[in-house]
Amino acid sequence: MKPVRQTVFYDKEAGIHGDCLVACLASLFDLPIGAVPALNTMGEEWSDAFLTFLNHHGYEYDGQGSIEELKSSKGYVIVCGMAARGVLHAVIYKDGERFFDPHPSDEFLTEERFFYVINRRGGLN
Repeated sequence: MKPVRQTVFYDKEAGIHGDCLVACLASLFDLPIGAVPALNTMGEEWSDAFLTFLNHHGYEYDGQGSIEELKSSKGYVIVCGMAARGVLHAVIYKDGERFFDPHPSDEFLTEERFFYVINRRGGLN
């Protein structure tokens, strides 16, 4: 896991969504941010690109985990929730604890909502 900072930031007036999720994926897969699809620019089609990316790297999306499950999670997970900036944000937790925030503020989340359950295809983690 090599931490990668996000390069695009939310701007409501310009209609720009930040690339925090992209940065989280780049971090977890040890890739440069440009090697991950720009999910933040894809509108409603981002989820298909997300699933394709995971599949290409030998992983699959198994749904969303609850915050109750987060505390007992093992390994790295991408957690989504509200940031102090008032926007939905994605960060990385490890073994149920805060680990890396791709935003330069390093403020993490003020409210955790869910985490992505991502596993190796075939059940191998």
